[in-house]
Amino acid sequence: MIRKQVEIALELLKHTTNVYLSDFILRYIYKIQTLKPPLDKSDEDNLQLLKFHRCIERIEYEMFNFSGWHLHEIPIDGVFCFVKMENDSYLAFDLVYDNKTDKVIPCYVEASELHEAESIQEAINKYITV
Repeated sequence: MIRKQVEIALELLKHTTNVYLSDFILRYIYKIQTLKPPLDKSDEDNLQLLKFHRCIERIEYEMFNFSGWHLHEIPIDGVFCFVKMENDSYLAFDLVYDNKTDKVIPCYVEASELHEAESIQEAINKYITV
């Protein structure tokens, strides 16, 4: 299980060009074996890594083909934006960590608003890119 999560993280790392996000993914890979709840809420870095870990678990759960995708940004706490260029098309989706349920929700943007989707693929299909 951890092996697959590391594979997903390494694939993201391979395509992520932002140095801060690359460093974030490297810290995740380094700490993956110690990311276990409950965590000290004052340790913001570990909390963000745990949220990212939940995203990786969601990707693994859906058996989503992550080849070519990169972590594009983390605009706010618990929101992770992923992007891929494919055949001159910009594909995107977001994974949002819900603090109350400790679950990750695939989302897409439409009319400048974030909407929930049932799956990552549905979020990609509905995501409006400019």
